Amino acid sequence: MTNSDLRTEMKAESRKLAGARVGIPPRQMDFRHSPETPRYFFGNNATATLFLAMLSGMGTEALATYGILLAVLRYVFIPGVSIGSAAQLKVGYLVGAGRHEEATHRVYRYFAWGFATSLVLVLVLQAFHRPLLGLFSTDPRVLALAASVLVVAVVHEPGRDFNTIII
Repeated sequence: MTNSDLRTEMKAESRKLAGARVGIPPRQMDFRHSPETPRYFFGNNATATLFLAMLSGMGTEALATYGILLAVLRYVFIPGVSIGSAAQLKVGYLVGAGRHEEATHRVYRYFAWGFATSLVLVLVLQAFHRPLLGLFSTDPRVLALAASVLVVAVVHEPGRDFNTIII
């Protein structure tokens, strides 16, 4: 038996043991439709490139506003995504344990927390947008455009939690 054969046999045996511990039948992993595939990667990059090309065609004010709002709204977006990731782990555990009713109630509770967190953060941002956005730009056109987009963000950001937590 060669080293290669021995390694192959050891990998197969460890897969069987790992699957048996958690009740999963042994099988080969299939990464053809994984998010890490080149198609997925290219698709995301192509979409981002196309979006920035369209945005740059709108002028420097739009591009500057996009950069500023991307930086600022990240602090509103990240707590909701974090709550969604934690909810995914906890609800997955509950579903795996067969506690479906509790999982359903927990999803709604996590959504309420994420929605409230995003709403409070975006309202604080909306209330103090002049001094906060003034840290990034002094151009009145950029600040006016950013302020108008922030009005949309009051609805959009808490609504995004529906996508990241419930769906």
